[in-house]
Amino acid sequence: MILIASNFGRDQHPAWYHNLKAHPEASMERGGVKATYTAGEVSNEHERARLFALADLVYKGYADYRKATASVGRRIPIMRLTLRP
Repeated sequence: MILIASNFGRDQHPAWYHNLKAHPEASMERGGVKATYTAGEVSNEHERARLFALADLVYKGYADYRKATASVGRRIPIMRLTLRP
């Protein structure tokens, strides 16, 4: 699972991004099933491009957010949540 810290194209990362960076263990409930994940930032450029291409298929606004953040020097982070055993 991935999370995109777009913050609607604003010039600062969303608060949840900073929280996950400081405390990468996260619990989430999906479909009534609760699980624990470890969050890590995707840094590989090819992987970031692949994930953004997939995200753009789900929501076209991500391209606009990338343009807006690039104009203020902010790079939108992508966080990957890995299921913990």
